[in-house]
Amino acid sequence: MDCATDYYINIRPSFMEKDEAKKMEMRADLAANYIPKWLSNMEKQLSSTDGTFFDGQMTVADMMIAYRLHHMKNGVLDGIPTTIADSCPSLCALYDAVVSEPKVAAFLAKHAK
Repeated sequence: MDCATDYYINIRPSFMEKDEAKKMEMRADLAANYIPKWLSNMEKQLSSTDGTFFDGQMTVADMMIAYRLHHMKNGVLDGIPTTIADSCPSLCALYDAVVSEPKVAAFLAKHAK
């Protein structure tokens, strides 16, 4: 869960930025530097497990990571390519598994961008 929190801490300043040009500059830097490194680290950790989830079954940590991926994949983060995580097959499988859970799918539908 710390990894999900670290991600939020690093991306949060771009949410708080009021100047749109500065915000897009921050997002471009995140997309070029921080997010690919974060995704790579998460992919390595997840690839070393025996299944779709980090701990063999869905946990809060999996849901937190999937929610970060949801933001990326669905354009919630302006300036971040929606394809940024596509090169991470284990993370994409985790995302698909989490968002296909009925209660998670219902939550995401209710709180769509």
